Amino acid sequence: MELKQKASSTGFRTLILLDLLLREPLTKGEIIERLSKNPYITNISKETLRLDINTLKAAGFEIQNTGKANKYRYKINWSPIQFNLTRKELNVLLRTKEALIKLSNWEYIVRLYGLFEKINFGDIAHVLASGFNGAIQTLKNFIATVEWDDVAD
Repeated sequence: MELKQKASSTGFRTLILLDLLLREPLTKGEIIERLSKNPYITNISKETLRLDINTLKAAGFEIQNTGKANKYRYKINWSPIQFNLTRKELNVLLRTKEALIKLSNWEYIVRLYGLFEKINFGDIAHVLASGFNGAIQTLKNFIATVEWDDVAD
């Protein structure tokens, strides 16, 4: 069975816009240029960009147009998505995302996501914890039953 799933082009474009603005402030022209380079984004205009920026604002992102002195760049001043990650951790996540995009196609990512949904990580953790606890108990029993005075140096 082949997995076919359609994604919202508006939602995808908005997420890519969010990614761009989280990296650095950009002008409308710079945003349109970068969005145009994505093969999955078509028909980008100043109007669709305005709608996407307003969508992010409606979602709670504080987006500022920095004015003439900064070439009217848009920047995110505050995000409702808060993670307590270090800069190093954020860089690892960014590199991982970029590697996945370069090395994978969307169909593969969707299938991989489906596979992870089927895995019960709670059961796996329980099995590993039980095995580890069993090994610890065996070691404790061993230590308790060995006559340490009889062990040669």
